[in-house]
Parts: sequence; C-alpha cells; structure tokens
Amino acid sequence: MKLTKKILKEQDSSQWDEETIEEYLSEENKIEDPTTFISAKELVEDDYNLEIILAYLDLGLGDDDLSNFEEAFVGTYHSDIDFAQAMAEQLGSIDFKNQPWPGNCIDWEYAAKELMYDYSESNGYYFRNI
Repeated sequence: MKLTKKILKEQDSSQWDEETIEEYLSEENKIEDPTTFISAKELVEDDYNLEIILAYLDLGLGDDDLSNFEEAFVGTYHSDIDFAQAMAEQLGSIDFKNQPWPGNCIDWEYAAKELMYDYSESNGYYFRNI
C-alpha cells in the first residue's frame, strides 16, 4: 500500500493511460493488483482531486479498495466544528439562515466530537466510516 500511495503521489494523473499503469504494475515495482490505480484514474476523470483520493487511502478506509470512495466522501471543511454545523443544517436539524437559535446555543465542539465517531478527516477532507 505504501508503494501504491507513493506512485499515486508522484504521478501526474492527467498523464495516466494504460501503458503508464502497466509500467507501474511491472515486476520491477512489485505491485500485483492494478485495481487501486485504475479506480483512482477513473475517480480523477470524474473530477475528484487526487489529494482527496490520497487522503482516503491514508485513512485506511478502503483497505486499498476505492469502491466505497464516492459513498464515503462527504466534503471539504475547515474544522470538525464547521463539518458538524454543515451536517446539522443539511439534515434539517438547524436552519442557520432563517433561525439562528438554537444553533447559537449548541456546544459545537462536543457535537463535532460525537459526530466524528462515524466520520474521519484527513487534510480537511471528510469521509463517512463505511
């Protein structure tokens, strides 16, 4: 897995093609399964940033498998508190635009701590633990 992430970090994903993938899967690099590379290439083609994919892999949520990446990725936030507030608003629990109360009375640090039992963060990218 470390070699997979190293290669993903070093490569310019816009230059990925079957030949490039095959080159990195050669015996010389000792990578046997092309799944992660091919999945990463497809996600980049679908407009996901390679940094987001690497954050997901760094968290170990996919165990070298990116099949749950799109379902797990929930967005980019500045902090766990920002994430908790956004989730509360998305779920309809709080309406910050039309009604600041009770949002201004909630201990958002504690709410974020509780929420993060079900989510993981790496470099500001948030993922649901699947």
